[in-house]
Amino acid sequence: MKKENGAVLSAEAGNTFFGLFLPLLDFVNQTYGVSDVLYDQVRRGHPDTRELKKAADALWEDPGIINEFIEAVEEQADLEEDDRRILEGWRHPLTGFFVLERHLSRGSVLLTQKRKKCIR
Repeated sequence: MKKENGAVLSAEAGNTFFGLFLPLLDFVNQTYGVSDVLYDQVRRGHPDTRELKKAADALWEDPGIINEFIEAVEEQADLEEDDRRILEGWRHPLTGFFVLERHLSRGSVLLTQKRKKCIR
């Protein structure tokens, strides 16, 4: 699944992402009642992306919800340290509208409408 330019996640990285993000969105929905239908869709294994987006929007309004998710997961089972670090990293998202300009060997170039001062 990996392209030569590294623009595509490996199967392992994709599994890690979806293995954390989908349960997080399900948690947001169950805890805050974002969608009436998402719970059943997740249980059937076919969540609608529009319903997932509603849960994601609620999550990004208050990324502190991630702390609640981490605590809930740790009460039920051990959380791998790598997974914990990934989740903790999501508490500080970069938000806005971005355009993918190009992929480079060391990463991708994204453009945003906001102009920021470059500090060297």
